[in-house]
Amino acid sequence: PSSYVVRRKTRKKITGLNLPYADYFKIHDRPEVEDILEEMIQDISAGLVSIINMLQPEMIVLGYDGIDWPEDYVKKLEVLINDRKITQDGWNIPVKKAYFGKQAQLVGAAALVSKQYFEGVITSFCVNFSFKLTDIFR
Repeated sequence: PSSYVVRRKTRKKITGLNLPYADYFKIHDRPEVEDILEEMIQDISAGLVSIINMLQPEMIVLGYDGIDWPEDYVKKLEVLINDRKITQDGWNIPVKKAYFGKQAQLVGAAALVSKQYFEGVITSFCVNFSFKLTDIFR
């Protein structure tokens, strides 16, 4: 994951700095941090371009660690992937943050189970959530 790479590289370059992933974006104006974040965006864009060239998605949705990115980093990623993709047909693939933030995977999984229940695929299920639904739907 990008958060692990950023934290590992930053600790090597900046002695004693051990911040949560999101906090590195708050100090991105420090040259050594900016270099690492730029390298991260370059690496992620290279991987995404390979996927885009094969699958031709309509949109890229950033989840989990990508939720912490400032909008200018999301825009940088969008520009990079659209400049590097093979098909240059005038269609730009938008890059957006997941609407439900870091809870997107959980909400998606719950939605799939609910859909199968209402379609009659499954007839009963037991849910044991360790959070309140109000934490997700703010």
